[in-house]
Amino acid sequence: MQKKNGTCSQDQLKLAREFRVDPIIIQLLNKRDIISRDDIDDFLNPTLAKLPPPKQFQGIQEAVELIIRAIRLKSRIIIWGDYDVDGVTGTALLVNFFRSIGVEAEYHIPDRLTDGYGLNCKTLVQLKKETKGDHPLIITVDCGISNFTETKKAKDLGFSIIVTDHHEVSEEIPVADVIINPKSPNVHDIFYNLAGVGVAFYLVAGLRAELDRSGYFEEGKIQLPNMKNFLSFVALGSIADMVPLIGINRILVKGGFEALLEYQHTGLNALLESCDIHSQLITGDDIGFSIAPKINAAGRIGKAQKALELLLCFDLKKSKQLAASLTRMNNTRRKLTREVFAETQDRAKRLLDQDDCCVVLEGEYHPGVVGIVASQLVDRYRVPVIVFSRDKENNGNIILKGSARSVEGVNLFKILQKCERFLVKYGGHRQAAGLTISNDNFEGFKTIFNQHILSITEGKPIQKSFEFDLDVSVDKVFSGNVIRQLQLLEPYGVGNRQPVFRDEKTEPVQINTVGNGGNHIKVRFRGKQSNQNGIGFGLGHQLTEMRERRNHSIIYSPMLSRFKKSANWQVKILSIHPPGL
Repeated sequence: MQKKNGTCSQDQLKLAREFRVDPIIIQLLNKRDIISRDDIDDFLNPTLAKLPPPKQFQGIQEAVELIIRAIRLKSRIIIWGDYDVDGVTGTALLVNFFRSIGVEAEYHIPDRLTDGYGLNCKTLVQLKKETKGDHPLIITVDCGISNFTETKKAKDLGFSIIVTDHHEVSEEIPVADVIINPKSPNVHDIFYNLAGVGVAFYLVAGLRAELDRSGYFEEGKIQLPNMKNFLSFVALGSIADMVPLIGINRILVKGGFEALLEYQHTGLNALLESCDIHSQLITGDDIGFSIAPKINAAGRIGKAQKALELLLCFDLKKSKQLAASLTRMNNTRRKLTREVFAETQDRAKRLLDQDDCCVVLEGEYHPGVVGIVASQLVDRYRVPVIVFSRDKENNGNIILKGSARSVEGVNLFKILQKCERFLVKYGGHRQAAGLTISNDNFEGFKTIFNQHILSITEGKPIQKSFEFDLDVSVDKVFSGNVIRQLQLLEPYGVGNRQPVFRDEKTEPVQINTVGNGGNHIKVRFRGKQSNQNGIGFGLGHQLTEMRERRNHSIIYSPMLSRFKKSANWQVKILSIHPPGL
């Protein structure tokens, strides 16, 4: 493990004084190659004024013209979103925006268990039967870019269709009136990392600008919407979908943090309250580990509509009921996940012991949790993982619907492209993907997939490293201004990981294990002014070893612990070592 130099240079001290922060903040920024004064200013002050305008995003203007035509003709507008957090929040953003300008857009979220991902022809036919009037318009959110058959069907039925998506684009593109995708050819690179909800935000920002220009708000009957209010949804969806939190995303999500605490949205407030988030502080961990799982749980169990209803709700009583319902669904999801993981981890170990270089499993698993289980298996074994759920089609044939998760350096989407002949359909990103295959193709696909993974990883697990940024004592980080100023670096996530420190000589005054089977370790560290609580997830096996030594070297990050209406900082222990290692 390489030692990091914690000494500040004169330039760093000067910048710290200029920006009125502790030198540790400047050192952390420099570790992220944010070095110049202007770059530091942009990072610490990511204002909405620095966002590129919607007109620079290819497809926005054409889509805006279609939407305005639909508004003028009072045509039916249907928002078709995905059932994950990105899709649900993007759908909520669009529906809430349309309501704010006096337009009642309809919405449809497919059922994960019966409809599957994206557009489907059966529902399109039903929607057409229910449609009165000409020129009905469908706007997809976080889906559609791989729905070639379905978009053609929509066009044949007489729908206009705007596809907004951010998943990888293949050589074939869907038949649609407009495609808005940051990964499409000729789209400016600055938009590349947007989540589906970020694309939806840019669409309504472009629509608002054009409506304002055309005098839509001049009569005073409808007020010009404040776009910042819609950034709450962007923050939730972007963090949940693990897009890089740099560039535009950093600006949008930072603004979303502020909106979550300022904007009085009844449904969102009920959701925050159900997660014990009451303080005037929100973190990326709050969204990633508390809020997003509740929204996601609804979609995983096949009731994503419930989550969307909450994000559209302004009735206090109903909002609390919906938030409580999401909490119950999340508890059910947790139970299902534990059960599937308990079975699959043994099967995964046997595969790896037989010299497989990845894990590809199928079984009678709940389709709503296979993605989570795949992620947990990746964390456990550090190899790419695909977990398939068995499903029976109407004709009696068995098909396998899978969720794939990857490790650093292995681009799943490109590998699936090479396995295309075995696939019914697929789509996704570098690190996560969804795919469907026939049961008869399972063994053939597994063999070829293994071969492609072997060519990249040479059959070796990609170990998770706990490199640290700086040598700083727990006392220093958790006292004075440092802990407060670290919030200037939020939002943390992909592309902007949480700062990691090393303290080479901590002294625990109390050590216990907590959690199921004592899986986690709970520590209280001695401090000069006050003692500090710490938690090490999955480190319970080191209890005896820790009690045998007085001092320990730890790698750690600060973590906000919430319980009821309290919020307290604690040490999140990432790894524990004897002093000097």
